[in-house]
Amino acid sequence: MRQSGRHGFRFFTPKNLLITLFALFVVFSLINTIFISNLRGQITEKISLAKEQSRPAEIEVTAITLSKCKECYDVKTALEDLKKQNVNITKEESFDYESDKGKQLVELYGIERLPTLIIRGETNKTEQLQRYWDHVGEQRGTNYETVLYTNIVPPYYDMFEGRIVGRVSITSLVDSSCGKCVSLAGIVDAFKQAGAKIVEEKTVEYKSEEGKQLVSKFGVREIPALIISKDILDYDSIKQIWDQLNTTEKEGFFALHSTIPPYIDVSTDKVVGLVTLIMLNDKTCNICYDVLVNKQILARFGIATDKEFSYDVGSDEGKDLINKYKITKVPIIVLSPETKVYDSFTQVWDQVGTIETDGWYVMRVPSVLGTYKDLTTDKIIQPQR
Repeated sequence: MRQSGRHGFRFFTPKNLLITLFALFVVFSLINTIFISNLRGQITEKISLAKEQSRPAEIEVTAITLSKCKECYDVKTALEDLKKQNVNITKEESFDYESDKGKQLVELYGIERLPTLIIRGETNKTEQLQRYWDHVGEQRGTNYETVLYTNIVPPYYDMFEGRIVGRVSITSLVDSSCGKCVSLAGIVDAFKQAGAKIVEEKTVEYKSEEGKQLVSKFGVREIPALIISKDILDYDSIKQIWDQLNTTEKEGFFALHSTIPPYIDVSTDKVVGLVTLIMLNDKTCNICYDVLVNKQILARFGIATDKEFSYDVGSDEGKDLINKYKITKVPIIVLSPETKVYDSFTQVWDQVGTIETDGWYVMRVPSVLGTYKDLTTDKIIQPQR
C-alpha cells in the first residue's frame, strides 16, 4: 500500500497491523494479569479469614473452688461444657478460695458465687462464642477479654450472704399406722427432679416425742406433713410455684400440710376422708350396667373407701335404703358424709345425685352409665345414645 499525498491518509501495511495487534494483546494481557492478581488476593484474603474464624479461640481457664462445700455445684460440669465449644484451652489451673491466690482472684474480679470459672484470652473471637458467654457468664475487661462463669445452680457459696445457698433439709411427719393416708413422698421426689439438693432427709412419727415437738413448734394441722428448710426457695423453678402449696412459715422453715385426703386431723387425731361405699343393685336385671363401674370412677377422683357394702334391692338393707332415701332407680351408689372433703368430686356430684339432710350422697341418675331399672314401673330402661 502507499500513502496519498493529497489527503494525508496512511494505509496500514501488514507489518503495521501486526504490530498494532501485538500491542493490544500486551495491553489486554497486562490488564488480565492485574485482574487475576487482585482476584487471587481477594480469594486468599477470604480463605485466610475463614481459617481464622474456624481456628479455635485460645483461652486460659482458672477454677475457684470451695473445698468446705462438698455439695456445691461441680465446676467440672461447666468446664466440660466449655470444652465442647470451639476453644483451645492453653492453660488450666485451680485454686481453693481459702488459699491466698484464690482470695486475690475473688477480690480482683468481684466474684459473687463460688465455685466458678475465670476465662481469659480470645473470648470475643467469634459472634458464636460471644452468644455462648451471654448464656453462661459475664464478659469483663476493657476489651471484654475476661469472662466470669455465672450460670451456677445451687448449692453454691454466696459471697454477699456469707452462706451456702440451696442446702435443703426435709423432715417427714407421718403416722405409719394410717395405711390409706396419702403420701407426700411424691412432692419430695418432685423437688429433687427440679434440682433441689436435699442434704438431710428423715422421717418422724408424729406421735413420738420429737414428732409432738415439731407439731407444736410449727403448728402442724394435718398428717402427713413436711417440715422444709427455707433454702428450698433458693431454687427458682420451685419458688415460682411455692404460693400454690399449702404451707406456713416459722423460724426459717416451712410446714407443708397434706391437702389431699385421707389425712389425719391433728386436732381430733382422726383420719379425714375415709368414705363408706354402699352399692345397690337388682340381681334380676341381667343387662343393667355393672355397679362396680362406680368404684373405678371413685378411684379416678382419688376417693379412698374404708368400708364397702353391696346390697340387692330385695334384701332388708336394700329395702331400708330405698325407703329412707326414696330411691327409684338402680344400680346406684350411696356414699357417707366423709365424701365432702373431696372437692373435685363434690363439684360434679349434683349432675348425678343429691346430698341428703344427713350428709349422705345418693346417686339418682344411673342413666349416665348405661342400662338401669326403674323401680316405680319395674321396667328396664336402655338410654338412647
